[in-house]
Amino acid sequence: MEAVHVYCWRAVRPALLAGLSFDPHEQQRRSRLRFATLTERFDHAHAGLRIALGDALNCDPASLQFQYSALGKPALLHPSGMHFSLSHAGQYCMLAVGACPLGLDLEVHQAGAAALQQLIPFVMQPAEQQRLANLSEAGQISMFYRHWVAKEALMKHAGLGLQLPPQAIFIRDDFCAVEVAPAWEYQLGTDWYLQELKTFHGYSAALCTPHPVRVVSAFADGLL
Repeated sequence: MEAVHVYCWRAVRPALLAGLSFDPHEQQRRSRLRFATLTERFDHAHAGLRIALGDALNCDPASLQFQYSALGKPALLHPSGMHFSLSHAGQYCMLAVGACPLGLDLEVHQAGAAALQQLIPFVMQPAEQQRLANLSEAGQISMFYRHWVAKEALMKHAGLGLQLPPQAIFIRDDFCAVEVAPAWEYQLGTDWYLQELKTFHGYSAALCTPHPVRVVSAFADGLL
């Protein structure tokens, strides 16, 4: 079975950060951040992206070149032929690298009960909301984020972001299969496979690929 490598890290060593630079697209995104904590997280995520990709592709991280879709989805320009998806939330970053198109999402469980009630109708279809019945508050938060990362992974796989509304996606009970509203099927097709990823307490993560893959997980702290 085809392998997808998933890297996870918290921070990049200062010496490695100092040796890497960002391309104009990343610099523009970075300049929009208004808080030092967000800028620091961006630096650790995108420097780690280069280092982990360099490890996966056995090349110099500084040699990597990226191109971007009209909606900002990044792809490797050089070397070509590999796909990746980066996500960062809270204190952690995750990166998936493989030979097939993919989407990865990581979220920290930061919504409280009141905020959750506002988010549920935006993210979950009525049939999905029934899965929240009889769960404790903590169980509802966990179940909500299982749905959110699964949908966001598909949205990133498709390269559409929030242009593909979460409500247009239905996650089946096994959290592996997914359906989209008929209006989107012509554009997106129907070949997706979801996997929930093991992550840290208080976080959820999911990977979307065109077919089942074998996930090879690696904590990248030693690399970074």
